[in-house]
Amino acid sequence: MSVHLCGTAKRGMLTLEVDFSVGSEIVAITGLNGVGKTTLLRLLGGLISLDSGKLTVNDSVYDDALASQSFVPAHRRGLGMVFQDNVLMPFLSAVDNVAYPLTNRAVDKSVARKRAHDAMSDHGIGNLGAMMPHQLSGGQQQRVGLVRALIDIPRLVLLDEPFAALDADARRDVRVWLRTQLGQLPGSKFVVTHDSQDVEQLCDREITLVQQPNQQSGLRSVATIIR
Repeated sequence: MSVHLCGTAKRGMLTLEVDFSVGSEIVAITGLNGVGKTTLLRLLGGLISLDSGKLTVNDSVYDDALASQSFVPAHRRGLGMVFQDNVLMPFLSAVDNVAYPLTNRAVDKSVARKRAHDAMSDHGIGNLGAMMPHQLSGGQQQRVGLVRALIDIPRLVLLDEPFAALDADARRDVRVWLRTQLGQLPGSKFVVTHDSQDVEQLCDREITLVQQPNQQSGLRSVATIIR
């Protein structure tokens, strides 16, 4: 598994410049607020497109600014995504939330629910299946959301500050749990974080975005692999 991204994306006054290759590893994306970390995840996820350059995954072109017909939309990229505003659907039980990515691609509902229940049990939260989101603690909701993101064995995992809403104890527990889960998955996993402990204890590599002034375009952020 390999991901190579080289190109630029403009969002308002910010120009994001990236050039990196990663393999089947867990990669931290760090940098100050407003530097383009979520923009980078959205590029990888197919929610926005490059203004220049190319993104390849396993030698397949997912985005090429010179060939718009080569753009692969998010629903065809085999993604597992958890963004900061990616909450559980309040009208579905925990197990049905986890099963949703499967039923959404026409897997039989009973089969999807069994797979979801088995996945939750494997991840130590099988007892939460019948509960509604409002009955779950923040840490429990986060675990359910993460199992939902990982259930279909995604080719790319994109997590935007997955521990931001958790207290210190829950963050430590979920971090240990997530390291085990991500370590068992093939493919590249990207985690946006501001926490140095996430980088040290969860991730194999770190890409930091550094913002620099640009007289022509306002601001530019450059991605640098620092370990």
